Amino acid sequence: MSDVTSEPELMELLRNAAEKIDVNLSGTTQDTSLESLGMDSLAKLELVSILEDELSIRISDEKLKEIRTAGDLVACLLELQAARQA
Repeated sequence: MSDVTSEPELMELLRNAAEKIDVNLSGTTQDTSLESLGMDSLAKLELVSILEDELSIRISDEKLKEIRTAGDLVACLLELQAARQA
């Protein structure tokens, strides 16, 4: 289990996870849409699965549907980590 709690750390983790599924996130900002990076729903699920395993968290299907950008994903991860630590 990784204890990553800051936005920059999560963006780096996101970039590393994306590399595992052959998606290049270098230069990606919080506002970059995942779709614009060529990520279809399957790639998004793969990316989220890697992040869930790394952080020992679970993103609900409802939350997953709301994630459109890299920033949305980072915000969701921060929220879930905060809830776990509370």
